Amino acid sequence: MYRRSLILSALLLIMSGCTVSTLSMPDQEKIVIAYDAKKIDIDGEVVKSNDINLQPAMIYQSVFKVEEGDCIVYETTDLDIDYRYNHGTSRTIDIIFDAKRVKTHFTFNNLSFLQVELKNSQTVNVLVHQSNDEYLTFAYGFSTSEFQKMIDTINADGGSKVKPLKRDVITFSDPDKAIISQWRAEMLVIDVIFAPLRRMMMR
Repeated sequence: MYRRSLILSALLLIMSGCTVSTLSMPDQEKIVIAYDAKKIDIDGEVVKSNDINLQPAMIYQSVFKVEEGDCIVYETTDLDIDYRYNHGTSRTIDIIFDAKRVKTHFTFNNLSFLQVELKNSQTVNVLVHQSNDEYLTFAYGFSTSEFQKMIDTINADGGSKVKPLKRDVITFSDPDKAIISQWRAEMLVIDVIFAPLRRMMMR
């Protein structure tokens, strides 16, 4: 699953001396969170995948069954070269999940740890990597204990303040019910999730 966004992430790591944090799926058996020349590996296997053509974007969705048995959904997007994301990370995730609200609990470089409250009042933990307004990758379905452990590992020196996490969140055991993002044509017009690069440059 070597896509353009994954290649860009690798190049950014090389050029920056590993100062850019990334979220990637280098193969079908591993999700990798890289930060400060360190990494967190999540082992498992892809059991389901899906592609969505939502011009000017392609969305690639993978349901990743971790060794412990639950499922994590990994989604990455590629935008046409002439387009960019029109909003910040939190608002973009709000649109993608058609959420009631989005709370940012911890950020580190290009990684954001969010809790997204859905319209049905359920909450899902979402880890987002966005290094610029052209590429977006996110993974969701973590338990709060797993989410907290990742945050504590990255924030080992306690240098950043972390907002308390809600404990009652949804996780996924059935791969067929794991994908809950709401990619739809309306977000192109109503929410204007993507904008032409020429418009972005005129801001």
